[in-house]
Amino acid sequence: MREKFLKANLILMSILIIISLAIIVEVTQNNTAADSAGFAGIVAGNVYSENLITNPDFSDASGWSFWANGSATFDMTESGPGFANAADIHILDDGSATGNNIQLYQQGIMLEPNSRYIISFMAKSNSENKMSVYVHKHGLPYTNYGLDWSDIELTSDWQSFSKEFTTEDFFDTIFDARLKFWFAPYATPGEIYYITNVSLVKMISYP
Repeated sequence: MREKFLKANLILMSILIIISLAIIVEVTQNNTAADSAGFAGIVAGNVYSENLITNPDFSDASGWSFWANGSATFDMTESGPGFANAADIHILDDGSATGNNIQLYQQGIMLEPNSRYIISFMAKSNSENKMSVYVHKHGLPYTNYGLDWSDIELTSDWQSFSKEFTTEDFFDTIFDARLKFWFAPYATPGEIYYITNVSLVKMISYP
């Protein structure tokens, strides 16, 4: 009986050792992949790259551009969530046309073909209106690179938004992607949009 008991314990210990070695190998592989692509973190078994966005919390205006063919302004505010700054896009109520091209964007982003990315940010609107987010070629013909996220419903309170997408319509690494927050045709005079904590990361590995 004692011999059977010892044999069972040896078998159990062998199984546990094999499982432990498998876990070590997987973690090592994940860390190697992360190091080679700019490691940011591991969440729920997924390995992510570093954030591809410059100045994601709008500590100043660097890295960001604003364009409007109507009466609108872009500034920074200290009224972000917690202690964060935020972008402040103000649609002016001055009797002028609102415009049909109002966008806050960042250009020159590197993307890899047929790869999974996650875009995330925090936003709100004093009028609880909508907006859209796109990732596309910076210049003509403005080819969409995989993210076409419209009708994002905002409230007057801060909310977190996140969406996964797969890059498309290019075959080699590109450096001309534009991340664009688009406010037309939803914007109305007197409306203020707030955006902060913008993140764009590549999923390096996943289960």
